[in-house]
Amino acid sequence: MRGHRLVPGAVVTLALSLVPPLPAGAAAPGSGIPGTLRTTQLANGLRIVLAPDSDAAAVDVAVCYDAGLSAERPGQAGIAHLFEHLMFDGSAHVPRRDHQARIEALGGAAGAVTTADGIFFFDTVPASGLDTALVLEADRMTGLTLDGARLESERTAMSAERRQALLGSPLLDGQQRLAERAWAGHPYHSPVTGSAADLAKLTLQDVQEWYRTRYGPKHAVLTVVGRFDPDEALSQIRARFGSLQGGEAAATPPKLATPAAERRAWAEGALPFRILFVGWNGPGRGEPDGAALALAVALLGRGDTATLRGDLVDGRHLCFFIDGDLDVRRDGSLMVLTAGLQPGADSAAVEQALTAAVAKLAGTPPADDDLAGARRRLENALLFGWQSTRGRGQTLGSAMAMTGDPATVSRDLERLRACTPADVQKAAARWLTESRRTVLWMAARPEPKNGDRR
Repeated sequence: MRGHRLVPGAVVTLALSLVPPLPAGAAAPGSGIPGTLRTTQLANGLRIVLAPDSDAAAVDVAVCYDAGLSAERPGQAGIAHLFEHLMFDGSAHVPRRDHQARIEALGGAAGAVTTADGIFFFDTVPASGLDTALVLEADRMTGLTLDGARLESERTAMSAERRQALLGSPLLDGQQRLAERAWAGHPYHSPVTGSAADLAKLTLQDVQEWYRTRYGPKHAVLTVVGRFDPDEALSQIRARFGSLQGGEAAATPPKLATPAAERRAWAEGALPFRILFVGWNGPGRGEPDGAALALAVALLGRGDTATLRGDLVDGRHLCFFIDGDLDVRRDGSLMVLTAGLQPGADSAAVEQALTAAVAKLAGTPPADDDLAGARRRLENALLFGWQSTRGRGQTLGSAMAMTGDPATVSRDLERLRACTPADVQKAAARWLTESRRTVLWMAARPEPKNGDRR
């Protein structure tokens, strides 16, 4: 990771609708999104989203490349994230590490974040720094210097980062172990930091091929958000990016298989208590049940009023925390409920209560008041994430890359507000089934031989 890693303010990532792209020109973005939107595409394939906002204090330039985990081939786990490092290593025109230094000299910040379906590079600067940010991003889009010394240096740095991540939160460790099983056979199963064995085997030729096929204007979305003049910015963009070429056709990632039966596993973790992770494979972006499942996970596991908190934490005191999340990606999603068990708590009782609460939601629509509370929490999370220029840039860039229409981010809110108790119940019945379920127990001792989960 370079700079500040950002997932824009969302408790849950809502699914986006697949709709035709907007024509070039200006359009109101809809409720919750400040300013206006203007989209266009250059002849070289670069897609552009401009979102001027006269009330903003800065301008954010971000480039999203179709080069996330989903594009990694077998044996290359970690190459997507490796480019978070390599893209700051300079070109013939910009010395190594100088990109970040130039942005910081303006009083700004530069960084990057790798996701399942893409990688974002951002520069947040004062309005006067817009052209500097555009020059720097255009330079490394096709002019990056890749050599053996840079590869070895960043491979070493990434290996250290990976070890640090593995020593971090047991919750994150457990979620990744769950994902490995829930998304087995698909690149989504890998952690962002990749595989130590795969990273060690990557050659300079592998890295050069990834850059040639996954970078360049054909595979990129450029967003400019905040205080700027859109006509002037578009003129600068054409001047800086218009002559660039690159981005060869890349192989299509494998399809995500539908699970045929429940998967169960035990993992030993560096923690003094037991944690239960239960995940369900669900729909990807663009499928219609995203908002309903976001509300389902909020009802079951998010916040002080969540059903499972009331039963297992406040009621029977079997757990000391309950949490829930919905990780939505282009090809699929994973709804996860997590429970941290009190010492001596009956693990079978905890798992039974969790699956029973899910079954009840699949059979009975939630109460209107409960749904209204969950909806408010999700609305606030979405609206909060859209207020900063950087959060808005990443949100709009992701929407443009995945759906061809950045305005779908406002329609997320509309779908959320329109969702009824019956919609939530039907989505739970369709997706939260036993065959789609993955169960992982984690504790600080080896897996028992007799099947006892405690």
